[in-house]
Amino acid sequence: MLERAARDAGVTVSDREVQRTRAEFEEQAGGAKALEAAWLQQYGVPPQRLDDNLRLQVTAQKLAQKLGTDTSRPEFWKALSDASKELDVDLNPRYGEWDAEKSSRVDAKTPWVKDVTATDGPPLGL
Repeated sequence: MLERAARDAGVTVSDREVQRTRAEFEEQAGGAKALEAAWLQQYGVPPQRLDDNLRLQVTAQKLAQKLGTDTSRPEFWKALSDASKELDVDLNPRYGEWDAEKSSRVDAKTPWVKDVTATDGPPLGL
């Protein structure tokens, strides 16, 4: 969705921009290995996916700038929502449904599955 929204807004990201961003983050983190470890720990992104993730970060920032906003504002999320509608996102029903307005997944209703973490009654064994 982000790539579609960026393309619709005329935003592109070059390999050079991604490498520049990586170099800046490496300097802040204390080197390449430190950045890779931090990204894995904080975001669950393994080292081999770091550049892809950084490209997404740069794309999001550039899209927000193009829209005159930031990534936390409704204008940014509306662009993603519009892209989601254009892409006609479809999920396997076992994972839920796609809510284009919120640009997120809505959990599937599973009335046959009982939530064993619920605290409706006394603790087990008492």
